Amino acid sequence: MADVVDEAEPPETTDQATPRPRRPLLRVTVVLIVFALLAGVLIAKVLVPRSSLTSNQNDATADYEAAVAAGKPIYVLFHSLT
Repeated sequence: MADVVDEAEPPETTDQATPRPRRPLLRVTVVLIVFALLAGVLIAKVLVPRSSLTSNQNDATADYEAAVAAGKPIYVLFHSLT
């Protein structure tokens, strides 16, 4: 008996099987744009002063009076240290 060697046929190459060329410049550009947008939002939040009805830095009485005058709901938090 003769030994039969099973020779596999080489796979056919198609356009779908070839990997697409990567575009590292495009990816870097997108990452830099997203980073710039996030940095811009952070800087805008830090630099632009905003008045609020409630703040740790404002006077509580003034905040209460401003809320009553504006007709905003007032929430009171009671906290016990014991």
